[in-house]
Amino acid sequence: METRDWSLVIFTVLTQAAVGAFLTLQVLEHLATRRDRGASGRATDGPQNNSPARGGAQADEHEAGSARESSGARALAARGPLPAPLLVVLAVLSVGLFAALFHLSTPLQAVRAVVNFSSSWLSREIVFGSLFAALLSALVWHEWRTAGAAAASPAPERHAAGSAASGSAPATPTPAGQAFRSPAPANALSADPTSLAPATWLPRFTAAAGLAFICCQIAIYLLPAQPAWNSFATPAAFGGTALRLGILGVAAGFAVRNLTAGVDDPAPADPGGSGVAPAATLREGKVIRSFRVSDGGSGVAPAATLRGLALAGIAALALEFVVVPLHLSSLSANPLPAAAASVQRLTVDYSGILLLRLGLLGAAAAALVGVLVTIRRAAGPSAPSPPSLASVLTCVAFGLTVASEVCGRFLFYAMQVRVGI
Repeated sequence: METRDWSLVIFTVLTQAAVGAFLTLQVLEHLATRRDRGASGRATDGPQNNSPARGGAQADEHEAGSARESSGARALAARGPLPAPLLVVLAVLSVGLFAALFHLSTPLQAVRAVVNFSSSWLSREIVFGSLFAALLSALVWHEWRTAGAAAASPAPERHAAGSAASGSAPATPTPAGQAFRSPAPANALSADPTSLAPATWLPRFTAAAGLAFICCQIAIYLLPAQPAWNSFATPAAFGGTALRLGILGVAAGFAVRNLTAGVDDPAPADPGGSGVAPAATLREGKVIRSFRVSDGGSGVAPAATLRGLALAGIAALALEFVVVPLHLSSLSANPLPAAAASVQRLTVDYSGILLLRLGLLGAAAAALVGVLVTIRRAAGPSAPSPPSLASVLTCVAFGLTVASEVCGRFLFYAMQVRVGI
């Protein structure tokens, strides 16, 4: 492999990791929103208090309203000034896009490549990669602006602003305490379209641009003159990298947050008497200080989130142990000399790197199994936070997967053998 091909290794691995991490954050947000709606429905369908003692009912209502207002103010005040996970995704994407310039003979003329959008997958890759970066930057700016506006407003308005920005309305707390806000009413968009609309459509367009970006990357390498690339293994490799690094990258960020926030310490007492205490968790594509449900209520438990990410990560890692044998079998059955030469490079010339890659993937899967066992032995997935060992093993699994993906992308470029001259 030529020296300048290393820029393509960095470019493809980092940009695919960024797309995968963003999509993973969106899936987590979607699952949390569904859980919110279910919890809101259960709270609405609960038994009503029809006592004729209006004075006591009004006092209870006032007390509940004060608790909701205090909870919303604490949640918004504790949220960081910037959406940290999206900033990390944007930084990784920026480094990857910058690395791609070093593969070009004249990097300053890269912008001229977009003129062939109608006929060139490379031009489409540049367009959709730039579009994904621009939309992601706009999303980071929008969330930062929303958080700043909420922090500058009075407590009741902060609660309402935070609810509108996330497409939700203040939720009535359940006896267990509600970790997240419930969905917005149907007329929320018409009431304040400027605050709700970007939070609704901007993540969707960003995700679509990211998927189109990866599809263009795949199409570039589906060349009939390259038997090793012109197969199912190319979309499996690029899509698998996005899945593995995206899922485990988010899990590692979640684990680092748990370790640095000291979530293994006993939860502080809640002075407001609402039955909840601060804890770090993922919500709406950003790390915030939300509420820990003290008695296993309807909130999303961080341990359960980490457990789900670990299970998804194991499945994504196992995918490569299926793709590699099938790819080698397909190349071996190909009568072209170029295909045989690619098999030679994979199984003989670079067999050590191939075995190292598979070994790293196996070690990462073992670390994730350790995460599942640790969480189960600690208190189960309903625990308010995962133990420190589970967080450390998650970071180890992510590091091993990054090293494995670099080895795999090296093999991808090293095994290319062109048909003919």
